[in-house]
Amino acid sequence: MSNPVYRKNAAGDWIRVRNCRHLIQPGDNLVVVAPRLDISYFSVFTLCIFNDKIYGGTYPGGLLEWNGTDAWVEVAPPLGNIIYKLLVFNNKLYATTGLYGRLYEWNGTDDWILVAPGYVPFPDSSSIQALVIFNDKLYGGSGGDTGGRLYEWNGTDAWVLVAPIFNGQEDIYSLCVFNDKIYGGTGPASGRLFEWNGVDSWVQVAPMLNGQSQIASLCVFNGKIYGGTRWGGRLLEWNGVNAWVQVAPTLNGQGIINCLQEINSELFASTGIMAGGNSYVFKWNGIDAWTEVANTVTYPQSDLLSLIEYHSNIYAGSSNRCLLFELIIGGWKRTRGVYHKKDGVWKRVIL
Repeated sequence: MSNPVYRKNAAGDWIRVRNCRHLIQPGDNLVVVAPRLDISYFSVFTLCIFNDKIYGGTYPGGLLEWNGTDAWVEVAPPLGNIIYKLLVFNNKLYATTGLYGRLYEWNGTDDWILVAPGYVPFPDSSSIQALVIFNDKLYGGSGGDTGGRLYEWNGTDAWVLVAPIFNGQEDIYSLCVFNDKIYGGTGPASGRLFEWNGVDSWVQVAPMLNGQSQIASLCVFNGKIYGGTRWGGRLLEWNGVNAWVQVAPTLNGQGIINCLQEINSELFASTGIMAGGNSYVFKWNGIDAWTEVANTVTYPQSDLLSLIEYHSNIYAGSSNRCLLFELIIGGWKRTRGVYHKKDGVWKRVIL
């Protein structure tokens, strides 16, 4: 049976009008499906699917589980830290931190377990901003005062250094696996692409292009590596040998491509604000430009830090108020929930 649809009558009351699909207008399509849990929660830095549920890694370091309808539920307490990355490995959920470069494992119910402290001799001055699985091991890319390094988790209780800092690149902002190799996007001053030699060092395979100083996100799409930049909001494609090629310039003043994600065989991005205003979900046209598919006009000053596909829908986590958004593509749509527009904002109706 279809979901009920409501409209506002002359008296200002919401009344049920019919059972059918509802029309979502372009520009009205980011719907809040989980508001801020409480005032201690600020940002959703990373989203992950685990056991068919959405989890959010946050600042201040709590783990949130979406109840599937309208709220976050805290399932691990705040660490007083940033959870930069969540990743499922060997059927367990792992998290890396922005301070002290630690690795945590979720106990599956209500708490974090520390499984790797910060790398000695830099236990308090490095962050782990990126995390990938390669050859059945976890690898972390570091940033901060002693960053730019690649670490391998020993599987029990420590990070092992497998690539030191190279060419002065102090941050590995992003990692991906391509053609059985690990690649890292660098910063903070020259946006390069590094390739790990598989043993003990980085090799540069692309220098900075057009002043794009940071590669904030990496994604493998259609057999190529793509990088999203900060501060310029551009999309770069690696030529497979020795250089970046720009395939999308800045759009709508968006200075940061926080996350790149392949969804339904298309490349999507969540963005950040360069100088105030709204953030966006972009889609690449496959040739030379971004196209806008959603924006945070009703929630300004909020970067979209994370992006994920879940049950054929798209979800984004925000930097402001720790919101979870669901993206509704314009047009008629049957949804698992029912929405109405009130005071310019689409909200889910709980029946």
